[in-house]
Amino acid sequence: PEDPEGDRSSCYVRAAEACLKEVRKGKRVCVATYGHPTVCDATTEVLIKTCRSEGYAATVLPGISSVATLLSDLGIDPSPGLMVVTAQQLVESTRECNGRLDLIGRHL
Repeated sequence: PEDPEGDRSSCYVRAAEACLKEVRKGKRVCVATYGHPTVCDATTEVLIKTCRSEGYAATVLPGISSVATLLSDLGIDPSPGLMVVTAQQLVESTRECNGRLDLIGRHL
């Protein structure tokens, strides 16, 4: 669930902590996410970094990201350059757009 105060990043940390709680109890945990688990997925990033820093094994299995699917659907070759930003970053002007690159704006 989204944070009522609007801090999306705290939601990702809380989701990761819920999984880590079970890992720390010695349970085997599998987290399935849509698309590729390391593309535009902050929860997975927190999980992997924390598990590895605490000495737990963490394996990431690849998937097809929504970005890769979108590029294929639109016929866009990202090799000349591509920006992927969240809608929040655009609204809050935390990322400066480069007019020479294709841009994908996502609402996460």
